[in-house]
Amino acid sequence: MYFFNFYKVNQPPSARQQRGWYFMAKELGLSNEFSFIYNVVVSIEIIYISIDFVNRIIGIISYMILLLLILGFPFRE
Repeated sequence: MYFFNFYKVNQPPSARQQRGWYFMAKELGLSNEFSFIYNVVVSIEIIYISIDFVNRIIGIISYMILLLLILGFPFRE
């Protein structure tokens, strides 16, 4: 599971983190709806991972185009 700064966490969230989430939820007026916060965090993670994946694909494609241009340059008429 990835949290806000996207490093892997194997242990469950500490009491301090849970208290922070509780106060954040109280600020937002969602004191009993931790599932909403969890869904928001998970959707942010999914968006981040998909953006990372798309960036990797775009990088590979642009690298291949660059390689084709470099390799095809001597064979132009």
